[in-house]
Amino acid sequence: MDLWFIDNIVLFVRENLDAGMQSVSVPSYFLENQTISGKVANEGIETITSFDVNWNLNGEEINTTSYSGLSLETSQTYNFTSDQELVAVPGSHDFKIWVSNVNGGIDQNPLNDTINKTVGVATQSLQRSPFFESFTSSTCGPCTGFNNSVMNPFIEQHGEEITLIKYQMNWPGSGDPYYTPEGGVRRTYYGVNAVPMLYVEGKNVSTSAGAVNNAFNNGMADPAFVAIEGLHTIDGNVITVEADIHPYVNLYDVTVHIVVIERLTTGNVGSNGETEFHHVMMKMLPDAHGTTMDLPAGISTILTYSHDMSSTFVEEMDDLMVAIFVQDNNTKGIFQAAYTEEAAGFPASVMFDPLPGSTGVETFADVIITLSEPVSMVGGAEITDANAASLITFTETEGDAFPFTATINDDKTVITVSPEGLMDSYTSYTVLLDPVE
Repeated sequence: MDLWFIDNIVLFVRENLDAGMQSVSVPSYFLENQTISGKVANEGIETITSFDVNWNLNGEEINTTSYSGLSLETSQTYNFTSDQELVAVPGSHDFKIWVSNVNGGIDQNPLNDTINKTVGVATQSLQRSPFFESFTSSTCGPCTGFNNSVMNPFIEQHGEEITLIKYQMNWPGSGDPYYTPEGGVRRTYYGVNAVPMLYVEGKNVSTSAGAVNNAFNNGMADPAFVAIEGLHTIDGNVITVEADIHPYVNLYDVTVHIVVIERLTTGNVGSNGETEFHHVMMKMLPDAHGTTMDLPAGISTILTYSHDMSSTFVEEMDDLMVAIFVQDNNTKGIFQAAYTEEAAGFPASVMFDPLPGSTGVETFADVIITLSEPVSMVGGAEITDANAASLITFTETEGDAFPFTATINDDKTVITVSPEGLMDSYTSYTVLLDPVE
C-alpha cells in the first residue's frame, strides 16, 4: 500500500484524576418514580477506587450515593445505581447528575463530570399506537418481497393496533407515478437513500419480519403521554379534518402532522409486479412540514384543515383515511399517532380528562369534561352548579355509585366532576355524561 489516509483523530492529554459521567438512564418523559442509574468512566491515568454520584431536580435537595472498593483502570467504566429514587411530580423539571469526590479528592477535569437534561413528568399515560412510515415504489423490485412477505402479513395481524403511512418514491428508474414532493420532504427529513426503507416511531428499522415485530412490540410497551382524537368529513372532492391533541406532559417544539392517505390504489402500477398498494400518502396538511408548536400539559389544541383533493392522485374519495402524528423536532421520536373517524359533520365534541382507559390517575383527581360549544339540558333548561351532578354517573368497577360533586363554568363548556374522598388504587372507575344540547 503506497498511500495512507487517516481521518477523525482526536488528540488530548489525560489528566491524572478524571472521572466522567458517561450516561444516565432517566428518560425524557415518564409517569412513575424512576430508579437513577448510569455509567461513570475513568477518563484519567490514575486508578479510581471511589467516587460520589450526586443528583437533584431544579437545583433543590442534593441526593448523594458513595461508591468505594473499586479498581477502575483508564477507560474502564462502572455501572451505578443511586440509593435514592426520583419521585415523579407532574411538570417539567431540570435534572442534574454529576460525579465528585473522586478518590476522596478533586476531579481534575470538571468538563465531563455533569449531565443536565430537562425531564417531563406526565399526569397519566395511554396505550401507544406504534407509528409506521414505509418508503416504497412500484418500480422497486425488493419492495415487492418486503410488502408481500413481511408488511402485508404483519398488517393483517396488527393493522388495528398501528398507524401506517406509505410514501411512494420517484426512483428507482422512472419511479412511482404517485410520488409527490411532500413524500420527498419526508425522505429528506429521515435521509432515506434506498427503498424499501421503514421507520417505526421515527427510527430506522430493518425490513426483516423479526425486526418489524420487535419494533412493534417495543412500541406497544412504551406508554404514550399524548391523546389524539380526530374526525374528517368528505364533501365532493373536499376533505376537512379536525384534529384534537391533548398532552398529559408539557411538550416543546413538536410538530403535528395530518396526513390524508388512500386505503387501496391500483393506478400507480409500475415494473415490480405489484398490482395494488395500501395506505398511500396523498396529501399532508397544511403541507409536509406540518404545524409546529408547544403543547402545554392538560390543554387541548384543535387544528382544522380542508383541502380539495382533485389536485392529487386520489382514485376514490370514499376510500380516504386520515392519520395524525405528533413528532419531536429534536429527536424525531413520535409521541403518539392515530387515525381519524369519518363523520357526516362535526358535532359538538366532548373531551374527558383523564381520557377513557387512562392509567396512573391520581386517586383524588377531578374529571374535567370539556365541550366544544356551550350546552344546556335537553329541552333547553340551563345547566348550573345546582343541577350539573344530575347529568353525571360516577361508578366503581362493580357498578357501585361513587360520591361526587359537579360544577359547570360560566361559559357552559366545562363540567368539573370532583370525587368526594379518595378513589382506590388499582380500581377502575367510570364517569358518564347524560345527553345535553
